[in-house]
Amino acid sequence: QAWVSEVAVEQRFWKEGVVGVTLRRSALTDVIDRAPIITEFAIFDSPANIGDGTKDELVLNLTAPLGRFGLTGAQLKGEATWRRSDVTDPTTGESREISKLRPVEWEASFSQDLPQWRTTWGVDVYGGWRETSYRFNEVSTFKLGTFVRPFAEWRVRPDIIVRFELPNITERGLRRTRTVYDGPRGSSQVLFTDDRKLEFGRMYYVRIRKTFGA
Repeated sequence: QAWVSEVAVEQRFWKEGVVGVTLRRSALTDVIDRAPIITEFAIFDSPANIGDGTKDELVLNLTAPLGRFGLTGAQLKGEATWRRSDVTDPTTGESREISKLRPVEWEASFSQDLPQWRTTWGVDVYGGWRETSYRFNEVSTFKLGTFVRPFAEWRVRPDIIVRFELPNITERGLRRTRTVYDGPRGSSQVLFTDDRKLEFGRMYYVRIRKTFGA
């Protein structure tokens, strides 16, 4: 459950440009996270309501035409969200962020139409992120790198479009770090830390689209 307060401001500029800023605060009740379950034979955790908390978000949106910089037909678009959350950890009793709530997410795209060459080109960027999960005896963090995808589309004829992409040109990777304790966190020693990084290579993508009929 959440009581949400929000303030948003939007400003237009350069005829087609717009920038927006949103500030949002959520007062949370019965936050869903993971909590320890104690039985006669063992301790484990499961999804549960862990009490009250807060979540603050700052969102920025931007659409900017770039014609006045000499890039006719070009446009820059982007969105970014910053988050801060606070709950009481049911295992340690200390303050922490909400599990799997990413503190920062962002994406941006640039594109330019070149009608004289029947071509559109640009690049899409999806920012890296981090998310952390809290179990009674483990803290697990995932970090994903930034994904960059240049592209170009060529309208060979009105009914045929060829698109080229280079997904993951930055070869972004995924890193997972696990810190495991020999009992409940806060009152136990670290048993081991497992740190792994997976690398993903570049990809190549070609699409040919043919339209039939009117």
